[in-house]
Amino acid sequence: MPATELVIIRHGQTQWNLEARSQGHEDSPLTEEGLEQAERVGRRLASMAIEALYSSDLGRAMGTAQAIAMHTELEIRTDIRLREQSFGIFEGLTAAERQQRYPEAHAAWESNDPNACIPKGESQRQRYDIVIGCLEELAMTHTGQRIAVVTHGGSMNAIMRRCMAIPLDAPRPFAVRNACLNLFQIDGGRWELVTWGDAAHLG
Repeated sequence: MPATELVIIRHGQTQWNLEARSQGHEDSPLTEEGLEQAERVGRRLASMAIEALYSSDLGRAMGTAQAIAMHTELEIRTDIRLREQSFGIFEGLTAAERQQRYPEAHAAWESNDPNACIPKGESQRQRYDIVIGCLEELAMTHTGQRIAVVTHGGSMNAIMRRCMAIPLDAPRPFAVRNACLNLFQIDGGRWELVTWGDAAHLG
């Protein structure tokens, strides 16, 4: 069976990224830099023979996907499974604010327990299962094709852990930058990393 190539992109920079606030299912607008990043990603992907474009339905991902769609002339197919992890009561807060307002929940989250569920939110393991299931389904749907997927930092974390067999409770040994290209191949149940953090288009 021919492999499917997934070009996976974290959305462009947002205001809450700059302020180090948990976004989750809440939204923050793309900054001017984030909008420029989205434009540059779109121009880069226009030369890569992308055959389908998927995106999280959250605003920051859609804003990025819209720039890609403009340059590639592809329809955006939204899928809520590509959303960021829901951070529940933490959404909109910085780490210091989380610790001050919800010390017990903050301590549980900082423990790296993948099953720790944020009140009114979800656990890392829940989001991992959702995102990986979605991408493996898309790979089957588009066997042998190259598709682009716009998603979030938490999704990128899950994808890299799945590909490199990094336990969910291990510290994250890699950076997840906005608007970089991350290329993976999926062949059946086998994942292969081709490129991580390609920022050539960002200057």
